[in-house]
Amino acid sequence: MDSAEYKNIFESEDSHFYYQAVHNLILTLIEKHASSANHQPEILEAGCGTGLLSVKLKNIGNVSAIDMHDEALRFSQMRGVNSCKASVEALPFPDASFDIVTSVDVIYHRNVLDDSQALREFRRVLKAGGTLVMRVPARQELHSTHDETVWTSRRYRSGELRSKLEQAHLQPLLLSYCHSILYGPAFLKARLEKAFGSNPHSGVSKTSESVNNLLIKLLATETKLIASGLTMPIGLGLIAVARAD
Repeated sequence: MDSAEYKNIFESEDSHFYYQAVHNLILTLIEKHASSANHQPEILEAGCGTGLLSVKLKNIGNVSAIDMHDEALRFSQMRGVNSCKASVEALPFPDASFDIVTSVDVIYHRNVLDDSQALREFRRVLKAGGTLVMRVPARQELHSTHDETVWTSRRYRSGELRSKLEQAHLQPLLLSYCHSILYGPAFLKARLEKAFGSNPHSGVSKTSESVNNLLIKLLATETKLIASGLTMPIGLGLIAVARAD
């Protein structure tokens, strides 16, 4: 993505409703599907960005992280994250190194030339029975100027992501659209931009405290519903939990 966007994320990540919701969803699903009382799990965040999720994952296990962008690594290391430069298509770790792999909004990126290869790499570094928890942007009709800013190459539908996971020998345990209440505003924004034009700009911007707090609460309710097994029919993104065969 554009270098300036990393600074924007770094300054917003600990309070903005979107990042709070994504982190809460990932951590909740790890607790439900991948937590273990027997040992401290080895965790990989594949595409750590500015690193706040990796910091939170340290409460669960030993965390390693990778990212392709120097600016992301700089910010993540400022947070004390054990991160290194690498591609999700060629992870610098031996086979069966991790109990858990997380990846949030990474394989959609235009620098990921083969998203299926990235999924195969996630499977390779997972231990047998290990768990992948990942999020991707959903539905091509939501493509907007924000996608241009963050270098979006592809948005996914549920069936497509399921097929790619299964082909990589990752068995889906949960697959749902997520952040459903954001779909309508995102769809309208994309349609207005298409109709009237707009220069590429970030969709992450300052939100009033009251609106931000309300959205955090609403999206937390959605997280509980998804964790309980409810599948959302539409949404801004797709969340998947998959087990290594």
